[in-house]
Amino acid sequence: MLFGTQGVLDSVRQITNRWLNTQVPLTEDAEAGDTIITVRNTARFLEGDTFLIRSPIDAGIFHTIDQVVDNTHLLLQEAVQFNWPVSASPIVHKTFTDQLLAGIYYGDPENIPMFPAVVIAADSLDSEWMTIDSTKENYTINVMIYAKIAAQEKGYKAVIKLADTLIYGLKRNLYPLVSPYKSTAVTAAITSGDNYIKVADSTIFTQFPTRIIIEDEWKQSEIFVQDTIDDETLYVQPAPSCNFALADNPQVILMERFIFNSWPSNATYGDVFKGTLLKGAKINWFAHEEKIESGPPRETYLH
Repeated sequence: MLFGTQGVLDSVRQITNRWLNTQVPLTEDAEAGDTIITVRNTARFLEGDTFLIRSPIDAGIFHTIDQVVDNTHLLLQEAVQFNWPVSASPIVHKTFTDQLLAGIYYGDPENIPMFPAVVIAADSLDSEWMTIDSTKENYTINVMIYAKIAAQEKGYKAVIKLADTLIYGLKRNLYPLVSPYKSTAVTAAITSGDNYIKVADSTIFTQFPTRIIIEDEWKQSEIFVQDTIDDETLYVQPAPSCNFALADNPQVILMERFIFNSWPSNATYGDVFKGTLLKGAKINWFAHEEKIESGPPRETYLH
């Protein structure tokens, strides 16, 4: 199987989207004057982050997080000014100096339609023998962040905040999930400590023990499948370290690739010209992958 760079790029893009385009629904009505709101999950919010409460037909003011109280509650510096009933499908959407992330692109295009924007581009791939039957694939990816320079201070602050947030998110994902992989949906809620997990299809697992990831939109737990009980039941050991609710659409993922190390090793800042003058930041990120070789390098010629 060809393990290429595209899967690595897609993984970085997913991390970028989750941390810079964070959107989480309100799960309890928020009323004008409230300073604490209840959301599905606070995992990707930090003290000092800003956000906008919006619905499909309306949007409120920008808010700043004073404290992440727990997994579902945020304490705000500014009281909510409008009523937001859950029936209106309100979303808490992360912002950067009162701006939503406008887009994520591949390959560093010359013209970017809207800002602030993120561009993800492959820089290099190096390969070396790691053991007698495996190689170490070294990927280097550049993540560029751009904001308009028109409002000098605002654009500068937006770039710094976007870069700081993404660097933090990349450091929280040292072993990113890289395609290709197989997955099956979890069909019953999982409680920390469960050794038996219900899934849509357990037949994708054919070797034991095998490493898996249970992942939803907010968290993951890496464990091992020790056996299949039937077509819809896995026996795992150790047990998952956290709870997984069906509302968060958890998946059991069978990995075919393993990134064993990654890190945002360097960031630089400055002005960039792309049709117009922009404030920019570039994050250099690397990942190391172990690739098992099925035999000595060879090429078969058909005559």
